[in-house]
Amino acid sequence: MDREFSYSDFEGAIAHFKAHPPVGGKVELDFNDDEIRHIHAKAAQYDCTVDVFLTAVVACLLTELKRRDAA
Repeated sequence: MDREFSYSDFEGAIAHFKAHPPVGGKVELDFNDDEIRHIHAKAAQYDCTVDVFLTAVVACLLTELKRRDAA
């Protein structure tokens, strides 16, 4: 991750990862059908792919965890 994102900057994270899509490594996530539908709907709401949406979610979470650890 080349920059940090806060929850309040989630749309900024989406824009960043749309411009710089995730590549390379693969991560397997296990979601139930309702969660998958919700993720697809949220990605569509932000007009991005599921990969971009989930990358932004993780980037924001990691920034928040780093902030909390520093406190």
